[in-house]
Amino acid sequence: MTSERRALLKKTIPFLIIGLLVFILYLYFFVGIDKILLILQSIDLFYYSLTFITAVLGVAIYSLVWQSLLNLLAIKIAFRKTFLFMWVGTFVDIIIPLESVSSEISRAYLIYRTTNENTGKIAASLVSHRILAMGVTVAGLIISSLVLILQFEFRDPFVLTFVAIVAACAIFTISLLTYLSSREKATQKLLNWIFKFLGFISRGHWKLTRWKSAIQEMLRAYHEGIDTLREHPKGIIVPIVLSVLAWISDLLIVLLVFFALRVPIPIVSLIVAYSINVAIPMIPISISGVGPTEIIMTTLYTLFGISAAISATVTLLTRIVTVWFKLIIGYFAVHLVGVDILSRRLTESILPKVSEEKDSTSVG
Repeated sequence: MTSERRALLKKTIPFLIIGLLVFILYLYFFVGIDKILLILQSIDLFYYSLTFITAVLGVAIYSLVWQSLLNLLAIKIAFRKTFLFMWVGTFVDIIIPLESVSSEISRAYLIYRTTNENTGKIAASLVSHRILAMGVTVAGLIISSLVLILQFEFRDPFVLTFVAIVAACAIFTISLLTYLSSREKATQKLLNWIFKFLGFISRGHWKLTRWKSAIQEMLRAYHEGIDTLREHPKGIIVPIVLSVLAWISDLLIVLLVFFALRVPIPIVSLIVAYSINVAIPMIPISISGVGPTEIIMTTLYTLFGISAAISATVTLLTRIVTVWFKLIIGYFAVHLVGVDILSRRLTESILPKVSEEKDSTSVG
């Protein structure tokens, strides 16, 4: 393990531990640890064991979504590698939820390292993947919320306001990504503003010219990739269907936890609560990560009429699967890939090579 990776882990692991401690304190003071332990004694291990299988299946389906987008962009790579890279991205998202090194950047690096394809095309596959995932989640949230209001006459003003805010923020994020993806001039203008601002605050001390040139070239290739996807609308059907299946598989994890505890919950209420929980981390300015997410999940279930003890137990069992289990699998995936994916130089290893691609093209 490099000293750089060790230093980064020393900074990030404490956040996971602190977040976990915050949730434990929340359970102790507001729920009661003894109540949770009592509920856990009645768990059906068969149903709960199915959640781990479903989690792996969900990652596999999400990998198929990405694989289908890569195929549309003529980026050839074996599915086993796509599946492995998806686990690495999941690990990075969990271990560094607030760092600049995100799942998308790590997966972009791994695809580039494996295929040596144009980084702009790779970015197009990743942004399209995120837009699809967000779109399905927001659609599920809006439809289930309308059904909850019309069919079950749910009128809690706090919940409805919270749902409306989350949905509006998620829709804004999707719309912004879609707009910037379809308008190259707007993206270039935004990039110029960003670099002007960076130049202003650095007072000329930062060497931004190479970075700007590299990012401009990558954006050009990115928009070409997006145009390729837009030119094949029928090819997007399969990724959309797979995205829906991936969303259902993730929802099924929570449903199986309720089954394991023998606690009934209306499927519409579950979809609303689940969609909110998934949509919040997708919003750039949101608060997520271990600790806040668990408290939000527990609160949501409580607002839908589930007791605090059961809500907390469901959250605890769900997060064991979706965070800690995936963290372990992702950790082994990182070692199988055999690359220092936690390095802060990760983006720097991609962008300069974009400049090299541009230089070699101009020479040719």
